[in-house]
Amino acid sequence: MATELMSPTQSISHQRTSRRIFTALNAFVEKNNLGEMFFAPLDVALPSGTVVRPDIFFLTLRQSICAAAAKCVVDVPPFVVEIMSDETAVRDTLTKRELYEKNSVREYWIVDSGSRDIVQFVLRKKHFVLTELGEGDTVKSSVLAGFESNVGELIGG
Repeated sequence: MATELMSPTQSISHQRTSRRIFTALNAFVEKNNLGEMFFAPLDVALPSGTVVRPDIFFLTLRQSICAAAAKCVVDVPPFVVEIMSDETAVRDTLTKRELYEKNSVREYWIVDSGSRDIVQFVLRKKHFVLTELGEGDTVKSSVLAGFESNVGELIGG
C-alpha cells in the first residue's frame, strides 16, 4: 500500500488571502488574455527536478496550452505567489526563494497576511531583487505588466 505524505491543511485566513489574491490576478490575466492563473494543489515539476505546489502561479498562453494534457506542470511559471504561515516561513523565505531563483522564476511574491505585507522578488541577471511592501503600498507586477494593487486591499482583513 502506498504511503502519502500530506502537508497540514491551511488556515481559514490563508485560504481567504489566497482567494483574494487569486481573484484579482485571475481577473487581470483573463481581461488581458495573458495566459492562465492556477492555485494549489497542482504540482509544478521544475527543471532542477524538484516538484513544488505553489499557492498561486501564472502560466503564459503557450505554457498553458502545453500543460493542458498533463497531470502536472513541467515548466517554469514566470510568476509565483506563496502565502506564508508560521509552518511555512522557512520553506517560503529560504528554500523556495532559492529554488525559484535557481530555476529562473521571473517574479516571486511572499505574502504575510499576519503582518499584512508582500515581499516581492524580481529576477534580474539571474538573481532576485527584493522589494518589501506594506499594507499602504502599491504592488506592481513585473511579469503581469499593468497589474497593480494596494497591498492592504489585496491581502484583505
